[in-house]
Amino acid sequence: MGLTAYKKNDRIHAKGTPVKTVEVVLSGSVTLIDGSMKFTLGQGNILGAVETPGGEYNFDYIAGEDCKIGAYPYRELEDIEKVIRVNPRIAPVLATATVRTANESYKSFEESLDNAKNEYLKLKKQIDEYPAISASLGVSAQDFSELKGIEAPKESEYLTHWMVVFLKSMREHDDFLNKYVYTQGADMILGFVMGAARFMKYVIQENHRLRDYVRGLHEASMNFQSVYMKLEQKMRELRAVDDISADSNETPDLSNALNVILSFGEIPATESMEFKNLIETYGSYGNRGDMSDVMRKMRREITDAFFRIYSKVFLNSLETDSVPPEVKMFLMFGFVDPEIAGQENTDILYQIVKNHRKDPGNVVFTVPEWLEMIYSGEVMPSKNEFDLDYPAYLREQKQNGEITEEQEKELLTDAVNKVKFETENMFKIGDRMTFGRITSFIPIFDSCNVMKPLDSAYLATGLVHEKLDAIRSLDYSIFYRDQYYTNEELGIARLTINKEILPYMIMMPNMGSRVALWQEIEGKRRDTRARFLLPMFTVDDPIKSLISACGEFRWEMCKTEQGIHWNDLSDPSLTAEYADYIQFYRKNRLLNAEQKEKLKKTLQKVGNNLRRAFVSDYLLYMTAECNGSPVMNKASRAILFTYVPFGSEIRAKIGTNPQYAEFMKKHESNCANKLRPIEMMIRKLETRGEEIPTELLDQKRYLSM
Repeated sequence: MGLTAYKKNDRIHAKGTPVKTVEVVLSGSVTLIDGSMKFTLGQGNILGAVETPGGEYNFDYIAGEDCKIGAYPYRELEDIEKVIRVNPRIAPVLATATVRTANESYKSFEESLDNAKNEYLKLKKQIDEYPAISASLGVSAQDFSELKGIEAPKESEYLTHWMVVFLKSMREHDDFLNKYVYTQGADMILGFVMGAARFMKYVIQENHRLRDYVRGLHEASMNFQSVYMKLEQKMRELRAVDDISADSNETPDLSNALNVILSFGEIPATESMEFKNLIETYGSYGNRGDMSDVMRKMRREITDAFFRIYSKVFLNSLETDSVPPEVKMFLMFGFVDPEIAGQENTDILYQIVKNHRKDPGNVVFTVPEWLEMIYSGEVMPSKNEFDLDYPAYLREQKQNGEITEEQEKELLTDAVNKVKFETENMFKIGDRMTFGRITSFIPIFDSCNVMKPLDSAYLATGLVHEKLDAIRSLDYSIFYRDQYYTNEELGIARLTINKEILPYMIMMPNMGSRVALWQEIEGKRRDTRARFLLPMFTVDDPIKSLISACGEFRWEMCKTEQGIHWNDLSDPSLTAEYADYIQFYRKNRLLNAEQKEKLKKTLQKVGNNLRRAFVSDYLLYMTAECNGSPVMNKASRAILFTYVPFGSEIRAKIGTNPQYAEFMKKHESNCANKLRPIEMMIRKLETRGEEIPTELLDQKRYLSM
């Protein structure tokens, strides 16, 4: 016998691999998982008794807790007999455990049968109601011939009544069997073990039959369900019944959420069943945040399926004003199941989605709101992970021969393809980025990822504005861009002005820890809005994370504006001066030995990445220096204050500190020089009785900030 110890959640056998051994659980427990089918085998159970020697495992065998397993070769069914005969002292334990597990396994069959019956009855009810609903809406009822042959699920012909009551009786008389029956030798024990194992095989066989029955039911009714759901939605609209009632604070029954979501998205039966099985299997794990290979694989499969389904559900949501609450919660939070989300969290999510309104300031967007903008053509899709925008991506596809020139032209204006591009790129990657814990990421809302109460973690629209305004009060010029203003009627030929272009703040449906800059401009146009990604629920105070993202924006925007000269000191800029500072810091006379050593460690920490080094300084500048606490060295402070000046209130507060006096004097002199011609222009227009253009007044205000 080979003895092996496993840690909790280790995979002992993978489904589909060859069956070569039969094992005894000496301690701990092992869980057998196949989709929604799940069995737990504790101490004394024989692993492999329900498998066929030489065949393939029907289950993933996962250590339910730390366990020890004794393994024996398994070439033929009779090898189980050898296991019992070579372990006479524990043979009664093997019999007791196998009978107990077989008895408990019957519950899984009962659940499968109940589920199949419920699916049948639900469909039958819809079929019966269909003619009346069609008539009430003035629509001709279609003939769905594929539904005429459906029948209720059949009872098992293998799991007979006498077997069930016999096993139950054996379970109830454990003590008697151990004292008077199992003591009669291995032959007696073998009969009980093999009988119980055969019963379990029947259970597994019947569960598979019922699973196939439900899958077949879904496939046969797919076209009907699509028609029926649309009629049902029209009925809701006519009756002006919104599933999310503004008059009720009670959460409706959302236990059927996943079925509602999949039906609403008209997900094909096979894809729908696969996703449901994945979610059911995932939900059955006690420790869903585990980092085992099994859980990693499952999270990966759920992630791939989730984003495919998301696009379809979202596109269907655009076709009706009566979107079920389950669907709204799915689109806004990734919600799929109240048990996985936790009932308390589900209640909060429902209240948030019920009370949510679009941001009147046009800055903060949920993912469905953002995708709707993509669909309507108000904004172009974001860049993909290879920094290609949508037109460039299509151009590359054409060059690679994947699409024709005609297809490229069609896809450029194809709203559905734009949504899919955005979902598969910005949304899929951004959701993972903002989550923060990349290796344990999963896009569905799961209570195991809720690290603080939702009501205190929720980044409501007003709160996002508040945090953004706090940063703008410090770094007042961050979102201002240089533009040219011309007004020939007033004699203004070409004037450089600064215009504030606020970013889009797109809320990813997760509880995360990171705010990310996705892109600083759209395409090549420098007067377009940046795109920031934020978690819908934040683990920490988001201000530092948002400041870091704004630091990234400062860096990337400067590089974009400077182009190939971004690090050319002959054309001074934030990036050029900072790159020079980092490159030659060892020779910098403004730095002492201690400061040079500190900077060396910082560069090691950020992998000598210029942008990350700058963001590190920007964070210090915005959190400490703004309060008059000089923690930066003089060289980096000089660069930051030159290109990232504090607002007037902060300057007034720290103005008495000699560390800032030189920089402040230079900044105010520079602003005064720029302000003088603007004021002269305004006075000249006032003298002529002309109306002062808003652009001039805004520029005067900007230079006075």
